[in-house]
Amino acid sequence: MPDNGSATGTSRLDYAVDIRTPGLYRIWLRVSQPNTAGNSLRYAVSTCGSVSRYDNFLTTIDDGTQLANSWRWMSVNDLRSLRSGLHRFSIQRNEDGFAVDRIVFTTDLGYDPSSENAGQGPDSTSVDPNQPSVAVGSLSFSSATYTQAEGNSGSATATITVTRTGGSSGAVGVSYATSNGMATSGSDYTAASGTLSWADGETASKTFTVAVLGDTAVEGDETVNLALSSATGGATLGTSAAT
Repeated sequence: MPDNGSATGTSRLDYAVDIRTPGLYRIWLRVSQPNTAGNSLRYAVSTCGSVSRYDNFLTTIDDGTQLANSWRWMSVNDLRSLRSGLHRFSIQRNEDGFAVDRIVFTTDLGYDPSSENAGQGPDSTSVDPNQPSVAVGSLSFSSATYTQAEGNSGSATATITVTRTGGSSGAVGVSYATSNGMATSGSDYTAASGTLSWADGETASKTFTVAVLGDTAVEGDETVNLALSSATGGATLGTSAAT
């Protein structure tokens, strides 16, 4: 939920939030403060009407490490049980003011938006302000290197594992492909490509195989390049290159 708002003086910022899935929510704010004087803010969530009292909803902006006019993600102190429908979310200054540029309501209580986008959190242009943020997950090779002896004849099978970590919301997929490193397709290995898919809620690792072709030539270790690309369903790529 992009905002780009600030609260100084007696200012209060109000937002309409349409909760489509009832449940227990954590609320995250990306905030900046004008100084390091121990600033705090008050917030309230109400249902389609007047704002609740602020007295019981005080949270500190200054964590002791944040520099003035810098940005950080903070979670408000308590979890909120929200039913579906339109809610009003309000935040108000308590000392010298603050600025906020992004807000996330999420039912994934382990989610931390600072883990995304090099600490920037969700891209404000891609976050639906009417939906809670969800953790889709990251797709990665389980290792940077895989080893398989080729033998003197026939073929051996190298099994490559791809993991989904950091989330399980929604169906996701990723493309994989091999390319020549020191090894040559057709004589040292059989090229492989395809897609791997995960269902909504699924986190089990997926695998694909590469056939390693044997020969009697005296040669050193040979490598095959492995690559992941074109993640779908909102998934991100972690370790996307291996050998």
